[in-house]
Parts: sequence; C-alpha cells; structure tokens
Amino acid sequence: MFEKNIKSDEGRGLLMYVDSNLEATEITMKTEFQENLFIKVKLNQNDKLLVGLIYRTPSNSSKEYNDKLVNLMSEATDMGYSHILIMGDFNYPEINWETWNTKGDRPNSTENKFLEALQDNFLYQHTTKPTRWRGADTPHTLDLLITNEEEMISNLEYMSPLGKSDHCVLSFDFNCYVNIKRAPKIANLYNHGNYKEFIQELNKIDWHNKLNAENSIDKNWNYFLTILKELESRFVPTKTMTQIGKKRNVFPIDKKTRELIRRKNILSKKNYN
Repeated sequence: MFEKNIKSDEGRGLLMYVDSNLEATEITMKTEFQENLFIKVKLNQNDKLLVGLIYRTPSNSSKEYNDKLVNLMSEATDMGYSHILIMGDFNYPEINWETWNTKGDRPNSTENKFLEALQDNFLYQHTTKPTRWRGADTPHTLDLLITNEEEMISNLEYMSPLGKSDHCVLSFDFNCYVNIKRAPKIANLYNHGNYKEFIQELNKIDWHNKLNAENSIDKNWNYFLTILKELESRFVPTKTMTQIGKKRNVFPIDKKTRELIRRKNILSKKNYN
C-alpha cells in the first residue's frame, strides 16, 4: 500500500494498493504538484512501469497550479519508462474526450493546455463516457486513464459507484508482461495426520499444572496453542501448493449479494447510456 496525505489535512489524500507479488517502489517526482503519487513496477527483462495517481482540485484555477500539472505530465514521459499509466480525478468537465476538444474558442484555457500536454507527450486518454453524475447534474468525464501506448488498456468497464460516491468505478486490464513470483503456499494435509502419536504426546502433558487457574486466560491459551502447533508440525504432513489460473470470487460474498451488485451496475449504466 502506498499513500499520500492520508494522515494529514492537506488535500484529499491518495491511496494505491499494489499486489504484494509485484516489485513496486514509490518514487518522488521533481514537479511540486500538490496531490500526486507515483510508483515504479519492475516488468519483464528491462521493461518498467510508471504508475501515477493524481487529484486535481477544481477549486484552484490559477495558472501556476495548472502549469505544474502540465509539467508533471511531461516529467513522467521524460523518465524513460517503457510503460506509463497515470490515473485520477482530473476535474476537466469541459473536455470532450471523444473529439479531444473543449467548448468555445479558448486556446489558452487550462483544458486546452492540458490537451496540448498530452498530445505533445504522445499520451493516450482512454475514458470517453461520463464517470461522475449526481441527481439532475450533467454527467461529466472527470476520471481519466492515461497511457503512453493506445493498446495498453483493454476491457474497460464503467461500474457503479462505491458506497455513496458519485464517481463510477473503472475496471480495466493493463496489458504488459511481468513475472509474478508468488510465494509457495504450504497446506496441511490433515487427512494424512498421525493422530495416534499426536494423542499420545498430548497425554504426556500435565495439563492440570500447565494450565494453572492462577494464570490468565490468554497465558493458558497461548501455551495450549504453542503445544498444538508444535505437535501439528511433527505429526501432520504438508504439501506445497501452486496456484493455477486466476481465483474467482476471492471475497466471501454470497450469491444474493453478488446479484445485487450486478443489478446495481446495470442500473448505474443507465445514467450515461
């Protein structure tokens, strides 16, 4: 997990979760844009991925603030990464991402300057449908997915908001090659345990004295647990398990809840279709 401004009152705060099997490191950008979080991820051979998370507040329309964002985008592309993924709430409601232009003739607007920065750095922006809506408000595309190659994003889905948020959840696949080194999982084969000797060892222990009534419950429990684990390691064989394929339904959600989530996503999509 990587975070920025979560424990402070500065800005909105950024949070990024990364699979523990990936080799990821946080990096500090030179451009002093208030809310940005960048990490690098090692890919196959000499390839490396730069992942950025950005929040641009709509309450600051100063030229200096927006110039820093433009400079940050340029800095990211100049760092020599083979793969770039920059995400976040950029709050540019006036940009039409299907045509890559803005309303009216304002070449010096912050929106046009941002579009020019993406084009000058040969970056692609993948979200084209509204990502934020509330009540009778006009839906807007505020949350962006920016890469340095057009084919890096696939299977993009606009899902229902999380909790009471008015921003949709973006689900997508990022296409790259990476060797994921998963730690082997050791499974206990309880059905092959030698429980005859297990019980014999348990019977040798003077439980009356070991689990003394004068001891705290925690102390007695920890002693019992230590003995149990030690005997388990001696009399229950283990096997190294290798995960094949991708797990489905990792979280213990029942069928009814999954159906409600599916229904919520369907109803949510009607807001912008």
